[in-house]
Amino acid sequence: MCTDEARPTISVVMATCNGARFLAQQLDSIAAQSMLPDELVVGDDLSSDATATIIHEFARRNPRIDVRLETNAQRLGSTANFAAAVRRCRGDIVVFADQDDEWLPQRVERLTSVLENDPQASYAFSDGVLMDGTGQTISGSLFSAIDFSSHERDRFSRGQALRVLMRRNVVTGATLAVRRSALHALLPFEPGWIHDYYIAIALATLAHGVLVDEPLIRYRLHGGQQIGVARPSFAAALAYARKQDEAQCLAEAEKFENIGRRLVSWEVPASHEVFMLLRAKAEFNRMRARMRARPVSAPLLTVRALLGNSYRNYSLGWKQVLVDLLAVAVA
Repeated sequence: MCTDEARPTISVVMATCNGARFLAQQLDSIAAQSMLPDELVVGDDLSSDATATIIHEFARRNPRIDVRLETNAQRLGSTANFAAAVRRCRGDIVVFADQDDEWLPQRVERLTSVLENDPQASYAFSDGVLMDGTGQTISGSLFSAIDFSSHERDRFSRGQALRVLMRRNVVTGATLAVRRSALHALLPFEPGWIHDYYIAIALATLAHGVLVDEPLIRYRLHGGQQIGVARPSFAAALAYARKQDEAQCLAEAEKFENIGRRLVSWEVPASHEVFMLLRAKAEFNRMRARMRARPVSAPLLTVRALLGNSYRNYSLGWKQVLVDLLAVAVA
């Protein structure tokens, strides 16, 4: 690895699984960075395509980057695959990469500068340009695709990150950079979470992050994504809500309760507000479970949640109200 004392060392971490279609373009964009990373750590989840060949060829052509590929003995899934790869990172800052995006040339340099200029920040993330499966730019941005409004971005930057994240995830993993010291404290990643939401929630309870309100990646929307961002639509939201049966809602509640338990085990001085928010988010999901278990109670439970601002504070507000009621009605 690079030992240049002028800057932190940089690890890029990537989880791959049958990503050959777009992988070469992503790797080339990493090699074209204005500040080269010191290492690329790849965890491959038993790909059956040319993923490994593409990575080995990239390593041969880019000797200045220490490329380390490890293939899992069994398929882990995206979150556990990322966690395993994170354990092998040696850089001061870990920059996350999806296998199917492309980085803008200044990404590593910009995120490194942001974290160097704010020693108390544990992570940074950014906006992105959208593109389709052919690489053509799509109108809008990553933030607009997830309805991350300017008001919410302002709240996030003014120290209310956890409150924003209680509504839903706004930190896309493909844009994320985290100090390794902070990231390793989160291992093992909690089961049931997508890695980026878990990292964002956990770090928001411990420290603060920096929102970089500019695009630093080209984020690809295509049908082959294991995880990703879809353009919001009511039909998609309803389909998702119908999958959220009683068991799923209870599992969501358990996830946030487990974060609270992890905080206790970490022995960190988390505030009363942090524990209150985690408990309230869990209770909101338990209320949604009761709606599914006893649909006749849904109207009364909804009114109570609205009067208590639970829908506004722990979901997307009226959108979630309508989706939940429709999901119960058509179940």
